[in-house]
Amino acid sequence: MRPLPSLLSVTATAGLVLSLGACGGTIPVAASTADAQASAAAALGARDIDPIVFRDSAAHRTVTCDKIIPDYDTSAVRGAPGQIGKIQEEDTVSLVHCTMDFEDDSAYEAFGGDDLNIRLEAGPGDETFQMRYSSLEEKLLPSQGLAVFDNSDMGKTSVDGWIIILRRGQGSELPEHGTTMVYERGRGIAVSGDQTAIEYTESHEVTFK
Repeated sequence: MRPLPSLLSVTATAGLVLSLGACGGTIPVAASTADAQASAAAALGARDIDPIVFRDSAAHRTVTCDKIIPDYDTSAVRGAPGQIGKIQEEDTVSLVHCTMDFEDDSAYEAFGGDDLNIRLEAGPGDETFQMRYSSLEEKLLPSQGLAVFDNSDMGKTSVDGWIIILRRGQGSELPEHGTTMVYERGRGIAVSGDQTAIEYTESHEVTFK
């Protein structure tokens, strides 16, 4: 598999609750952002899947993916026919929701900073790409209630969001059966001195609920 482009992700942050000891109760300060984003995702056709867990011990990172928007509408940001680097009408874009948890003093630095790639395969010969589009990150997703990763996530030990996956020229939704999710870390990680952890790949079949 050749090196693949970087990712787009979208974050969801839990709402805050203020405890008032003197009153013996709790007062919600803000509505749950996680609930709001779940509602937004449902409106966009998100489907639950049996959670898929990737454990990359060398990177001190566990990635859990639990939802997919199989056919995300990108009509508002498509390029002209044949325009290089732009989403075309015949392309299919899916969004995958994942949570990244870090341990052993590790934290979020830059999604894909070690060539991390999470993609979908819908059968033999199917090739998908993680993509990053500023028009989606900065405009379309936020306008639909989905926040994107930004510098405020740096240093966090748990982050979650949506990943853009492009199926170039496929023109069809992901099949109900036979789809595989693949985790690839394309670059070794320095673990101590001159020692480097090897590249890592793991895959699991997707089961829609």
